[in-house]
Amino acid sequence: MSVDLEDESESPGSVSPPSSVKTSDLSFDEESDGASDLSDRNPDSDIEEDNDELPDSDGEFDSQLSEIPSSQLTSTSDEDFWSEQLEDIDIPDFSEMTGPVHMLPLNAQAVDFFQLFFVEQFFQHLTEQTNLYAQQTSENDQHWEEVTTAEIKAFIGINILMGVMQLSSYRLYWSSDPFLGNTGIRSVMTENRFSKLYQYIHVNNNQTAVPRDSEGFDKLHKVRPMINMVEHTFKYHYKPKQNQTVDEAMVKYKGRFSIKQYMPGKPIKRGMKVWMRSDSTSGYCHQFNVYMGKDDPNKGPKLGGKVVKLLCKDLKWKGHHIYMDRYFTSVPLLRCLERNGIYGCGTIKCTSIGLPDDITDPPRMARGESIARQNGNLVATVWQDKKKVS
Repeated sequence: MSVDLEDESESPGSVSPPSSVKTSDLSFDEESDGASDLSDRNPDSDIEEDNDELPDSDGEFDSQLSEIPSSQLTSTSDEDFWSEQLEDIDIPDFSEMTGPVHMLPLNAQAVDFFQLFFVEQFFQHLTEQTNLYAQQTSENDQHWEEVTTAEIKAFIGINILMGVMQLSSYRLYWSSDPFLGNTGIRSVMTENRFSKLYQYIHVNNNQTAVPRDSEGFDKLHKVRPMINMVEHTFKYHYKPKQNQTVDEAMVKYKGRFSIKQYMPGKPIKRGMKVWMRSDSTSGYCHQFNVYMGKDDPNKGPKLGGKVVKLLCKDLKWKGHHIYMDRYFTSVPLLRCLERNGIYGCGTIKCTSIGLPDDITDPPRMARGESIARQNGNLVATVWQDKKKVS
């Protein structure tokens, strides 16, 4: 297990096949390089910075140390001793099944892959909820007719196409102007029908929402069934390869929503922040968690470590390698991952607790020189570029 420092179960869970997802399953259960602290990542947030004081293991992520050979564990009795003598680390071969899991033929179309993740039961659920919402809010709407599952699919498809071929107003897709109007869209659905579906489209029953300030209140209630579904299908249809990365992503959003974040150093400056564990080569997202702002259950000190442990629970004892940046990395977190059969690597703030003095305050070095220290299976390195990189 190595740390790169910077100055200043079977495959995921025992999930059942998506074909077994029921409507009830869709209901509500339940930077820039200079950014060295959370305020740089999100100045409008009240989250406290991770102070690198994570426990070795906690709660559901705790493990029996006896399951790892003693030769493969960093001794807790000498955690403060960092040796100049580097020793080889014996990392077991990675033997997990990886890659896509499906029975689609070689000539499968894009829509076939889409339906792996957005299953038929979800479209049926969307149909029921849209009709229910129209009934609850506009019983006397003479222009409304109950929607069918086929229409819901067409509506979703049109919205995807609108994202590919963007116009300033959705009404322009039905324009008679041959340079603006889209013949394909007009042949599938009328503008008036699209407008009605746009008015009533619904994913979850408003009447089942838990009131604000009550236990169980969820700001994502309106879309929770869809989140539950893709969390399941993302895991099921692609088994994670050995190298994984944990990072944040922004979902662009300009509307009013209390969890919306402002991050001026990001390409997408306003939107919803999502923590993600992804394949470090393909970028495939295996698991994600939407950051809920000041109401996030993981907020406060140690947030970075909590996020990593939350997203890596399915990887215990499988020998995966997790890569992350200095917002997440800490010495206690790396020890925790090691004790759960996961290897970690990442840049880290030179002031992090648990690092040796030679790393936190290295001597003057010429460009290209480096210093490395080892503590059990943990290796810390600092090297001189234009600035010290650790």
